[in-house]
Amino acid sequence: MVKVSRRSSLLHKWSTCTKPDTSLNKIRRGTSMAIPFSQGMLDVGSGHRLYYAEFGTPGAPAAVVLHGGPGSSCNNAMLEWFDLARHRVVLFDQRGCGRSIPKGRLACNTTQDLIQDIERLRRHLGISTWLVVGGSWGALLGLLYAGTHPASVHGMVLRGVFLPRDEQLNWFFQDLKALVPVAWRHLTADMISSESVAVLPTLSDRLLRGTPAIASDTAMRWGRYEDAVMAAMLGRQSSPDGPLQAGQLEKYRVQAHYLSRACFVTERDFYLALQRIAVVPVFVHGTHDWICPPRNVVRLMESLPQADVRWVARGTHTTADPMIRDALRLAVKDHEHAQ
Repeated sequence: MVKVSRRSSLLHKWSTCTKPDTSLNKIRRGTSMAIPFSQGMLDVGSGHRLYYAEFGTPGAPAAVVLHGGPGSSCNNAMLEWFDLARHRVVLFDQRGCGRSIPKGRLACNTTQDLIQDIERLRRHLGISTWLVVGGSWGALLGLLYAGTHPASVHGMVLRGVFLPRDEQLNWFFQDLKALVPVAWRHLTADMISSESVAVLPTLSDRLLRGTPAIASDTAMRWGRYEDAVMAAMLGRQSSPDGPLQAGQLEKYRVQAHYLSRACFVTERDFYLALQRIAVVPVFVHGTHDWICPPRNVVRLMESLPQADVRWVARGTHTTADPMIRDALRLAVKDHEHAQ
């Protein structure tokens, strides 16, 4: 069970998720629907081709999932957020990510490119409008997409929204050392003092301009730090050791490419996009989110006062947290019933 605080004007209501139907028929149906009924590679120009896959029920209301990162990818666990008998769910990997090619390519890879890619994919699939579901970086991308193409979006469910501000980045790379001191020490172990006070610029320089050996070591350190933060939030142990994982170098190169450039979004352009959003967004945010602090949502409420904000008491950032996962499912289900 998960308590979710739902904001509506000045009132706060408490909702609980119902237990999932684990009947044999539903399990069998869910297993078969986890196989894509359509998939392919979409040529979006400039040498990039995006991998996409469709799941669930053709002809049902569509939803697109925007993965995090930047630099991560979609996975089938994301399908758990939906009733696939009632949704047509589109997963895709953003430029340079996952199964999209060329993997790790940074040229012609900006936020503006990704926004247009989402719209190209919608048109390619013949979808009139869709529900936009995203988390962290994907939540930010969803807001920008909905502000650029408001007529293409009939709903939004966004989890743990990331904001491309210096304050957010300094929090993650500098201030979090107070909560995960050992992990931060490992991340910055070979940095001189001038580098350790500017961790993101140092990591980005090593990933984007360092030798292959330096870039690989940096990606491994960044990945371990991220894992340690996630584990600490969830009250779990993390391993400070382990080899570089497949795709990890490309993932963190893409992430450095975006974060070192404020995700190619000015604050003015971001808030102008928010003003053009035509639907009421639903924000699902954990009160104990260390990655994207709750103040991100408070700031968004200044521009989106009509937003449905659902605070998850003691919830963290990731959908590996059952409370966050269940709150996200409930928000998607509520949107479905409201249609």
